[in-house]
Amino acid sequence: MSTPIKMGIIGLGGFGARILNPISFFHTKEEIEVVAICDINLERAKSIANEYQIPHWYESYQKMLDSVSLDLVYIATPPSTHGEITSLVIEKGIHVLCEKPLANSINDAKEMKDLAKQANVVHALHFGQNYLPTLNKFHKMITDGYIGDIKQVNLNMQYSSWPPEYQQNDWISTRDGGFLLEQGIHFIQAIQRVFGKIASIQSEVHYPAPNESENKVKATMTLANGLTVLVNGTTEAANENVSLTALGSEGTVVFDFKGVKAGKNGFPIEEVELEEPFAYPWILSHVIKAIKGEKAEIYDFTVGYEAQVVLEILRKGDKVRVDLEPFYDKVTV
Repeated sequence: MSTPIKMGIIGLGGFGARILNPISFFHTKEEIEVVAICDINLERAKSIANEYQIPHWYESYQKMLDSVSLDLVYIATPPSTHGEITSLVIEKGIHVLCEKPLANSINDAKEMKDLAKQANVVHALHFGQNYLPTLNKFHKMITDGYIGDIKQVNLNMQYSSWPPEYQQNDWISTRDGGFLLEQGIHFIQAIQRVFGKIASIQSEVHYPAPNESENKVKATMTLANGLTVLVNGTTEAANENVSLTALGSEGTVVFDFKGVKAGKNGFPIEEVELEEPFAYPWILSHVIKAIKGEKAEIYDFTVGYEAQVVLEILRKGDKVRVDLEPFYDKVTV
């Protein structure tokens, strides 16, 4: 019998606490066990530890890392804290699963990426959309040529208000948050996975106040293959529409987190039937495989860094075209 993976969680907000139920549902304690959790609200940490029978709880992540032997840490704190926490975890030789985005600056993301590459640990970003049957179907339809030659890609991020009711915390509506950072990062990574590297960006972003998140975004992103991606975002729409649309010589296909729609040119766009519509987007099973040295689908810190580059240039909104090639590792361009 193999030794179970000892896991710790830092940050018990929406994502940090939400991962506990699926862990107990999909895995036995002989495979993986959460043995320590940490949150700046010690009473919350204690309450969750009692609910899930977790033996150790802490207010300080430094104390947790110094006190408990861990194989894997899940970091679910705000992006501004990822650099400091993740660096300490990696320096201790612990495998790490980090919430997206990787950091809150290109420089921090680069340092984290370089440190992770040098360390002999598994490092993964929680880009959970990659395991959804919706994105996989969207990707397959593109690569199978359903729409023919790709002519243009549109990223729509339209909200009636920000943040939406289902996504609330104390930083998401500040300059440390916003819809580009919180949800746009998923689509940035999906674009680079499906269509290729984003080579340049020209964006215009409106911030209503110095410490408020964006309420309007217009951008043109050009891929290395010359394809154009148009970005249109607002928090003043009548209805929410957050989707990625690919238009081609033969048809159109649309991806969002709920499903896929498609249609040939001249015909209505309709819902696409998914082969496995209820497949759970469970990233942790792939992290466990990677730790065991087995084949796994992992989106590592290099992927996270490349998405961070796009995110940060996009959010600046300087209205000038910026070449991204100097930011990328030469081997990944």
